[in-house]
Amino acid sequence: MKQNAEGAVCLFTIKNPSFPDYRIATESGAMCCDIHPKYPYLIAIGLYDGNVIVYNLQVGTKEGPVYISHGVNGKHAECVWEIKWGPDMQDGEINFFSVSADGKVFNWVLMQNKLAITTIITLFLELDHVSGPDGSTLRLKGSGTCMVFHPHNPEIFLVGTEEGFIFKCSTAYSSKYLMTYHAHYLPVHRMDYNKFNSNIFASCSGDWRVKIWEDMRPEPLFIFDLGSSVGDVKWAPYSSTVFAAVTTEGKVFVFDLNVNKYKAICTQAIVSKRKNKLTRLAFNQKLPFIIVGDDK
Repeated sequence: MKQNAEGAVCLFTIKNPSFPDYRIATESGAMCCDIHPKYPYLIAIGLYDGNVIVYNLQVGTKEGPVYISHGVNGKHAECVWEIKWGPDMQDGEINFFSVSADGKVFNWVLMQNKLAITTIITLFLELDHVSGPDGSTLRLKGSGTCMVFHPHNPEIFLVGTEEGFIFKCSTAYSSKYLMTYHAHYLPVHRMDYNKFNSNIFASCSGDWRVKIWEDMRPEPLFIFDLGSSVGDVKWAPYSSTVFAAVTTEGKVFVFDLNVNKYKAICTQAIVSKRKNKLTRLAFNQKLPFIIVGDDK
């Protein structure tokens, strides 16, 4: 909540982990970024003030961003929690998606000289309408916290919300959900599809739980209680039964459902739990590495 006046995105190489190769300074706190899978020199960044920016690393970071959202109607009303590149459109246009606490999912298309913006879906909660002060009725919006695209069907994506719901959505329908999971009691922090079976996905939340889900099944297959708020969960790229999670107590948990369906096969405290909270985690796609980040 206490944001500095500026943010930064740092690009590192493993050869020198103590100092970044590039540092992109942003006018507002940088909340999320995504590197394009096909054009790795393109990096999209979502900001605390609701704006999105795109950098081209071939041009270099000193030139500033190649695209930036502008205008009150051309950005999110609240901070951008997750940003994801989409597959190229039929005409070859490069585009990305963003989800924000304002309850909207936007699609941004890189035009020749500006970003074109389209609202994909507005996250209305499936609750009764609330009566406003002037007698009108309002639909309650959900605050989006994370999103993940289906690995094989680029139209399907999941959105997690602060209210603990996970909505299965499609870019083809803007008005209805394909499925609603009553997943958690506190905000959903991250979700990830299994790399070998795309019908299985994992979610984690501030309610201490990691849950494993099957597509279109309202109840979870597995529930794990990790004893403190879970910041991130990821499936391993080399095994269909291995996943890892990080918690605010500074611990990394690694599970292998093939070995033990009830508890972690490995738990390691990385940072002291009084000072640091682990927030993010990623597997290396080729080497047996895990990288984790904390709130400091």
